[in-house]
Amino acid sequence: MHIIVIGAGIIGAAMAYYLSRSGARVTVLAADQVRGGASDTATAGSFAWINASFNNPEPYYRLRAASMAEYRDLDQGLDGALALDWSGCLAWDMSPSELAAFVDQHGAWGYDIRLVEAGEIARIAPNLRHPPALAAFAAGDGALEPCVATATLLKASGAQITAPCRVTGFTTQGGQVNGVTSDQGTLTAEAVVLTAGNGTAALADSLGVKIQLRAVPGLLAQSAPVAPCCGPIMVAPELHLKQDRAGRLVVGRDFGGGPVPDNPEAEGAALLATVPKLLDKVPDLQLAAVTTASRPTPQDGFPIVGFVSGVAGLYIAAMHSGITLAPIVGRLAAEEIVQEKESLLLAPYRPSRFS
Repeated sequence: MHIIVIGAGIIGAAMAYYLSRSGARVTVLAADQVRGGASDTATAGSFAWINASFNNPEPYYRLRAASMAEYRDLDQGLDGALALDWSGCLAWDMSPSELAAFVDQHGAWGYDIRLVEAGEIARIAPNLRHPPALAAFAAGDGALEPCVATATLLKASGAQITAPCRVTGFTTQGGQVNGVTSDQGTLTAEAVVLTAGNGTAALADSLGVKIQLRAVPGLLAQSAPVAPCCGPIMVAPELHLKQDRAGRLVVGRDFGGGPVPDNPEAEGAALLATVPKLLDKVPDLQLAAVTTASRPTPQDGFPIVGFVSGVAGLYIAAMHSGITLAPIVGRLAAEEIVQEKESLLLAPYRPSRFS
């Protein structure tokens, strides 16, 4: 079975990997050249925090928790090549009553999360300058380097990658999608997986398929590598912070998104300047990079995953957070496409809810 995957971000890479493992022959079409990582700017510009938390309804929590478990199995199967970091997350960007309600809810569902007070916070994150009186600690949360993970999955998939390749539309026969048109010509397949980030809605619309996506802007600053100084991921009122395996501090201000400033470099420098206010004994921080990205976010906040009613052969996958959800969506989608095995976990998130 030949399957075309449109998009080479983390979701496209996971799709290619699991489809190939299911026995399919996969061709990945990437809009931009893939150079050692993701060609998708939303993936490259992700904070890349793997979690199942933050006020999700229970069905969505279950999907995210399943993906966290899938990440561990996936990384083991790839001999640790994903370079996952399971150092946990310390969050105190809510009021004490909100923190307690959040921990009670997720703890009742089985999440590895608990309330911690200042003394324990100081042990979990000894470099915090002023430990808060109360925080939530999710010990099982993790992070990865998104471009490394994407490149690893694409390579392990064995898929043929065509890049740069701008897909312009689809070919159909008998009411079924059987290929794509592009600036590299026409390519045929038994099924097409559309996971083109912010380009997904326009391509779907060319077939009369309506989905609701919005592009949510985001900016992150990266420092040059420094000695370990952070510990777990930190979600503080003023910033979000992690340190990757290379020693770079990655800093953001708001997961909800906001306008990207006219001078991203100045905003990146300002973000890094807040870190010594949070952490003690921080080495001199030099700004190494600023990433800006538009995250493809479904209008209702939940993933859009599945075959399209009335358009056989087309499977859509669009979501935020793609980093957390990539492995479980990739595996379950491969089962639906190749084995025709419908997933109950994915059932609430079908594209048909927008029709």
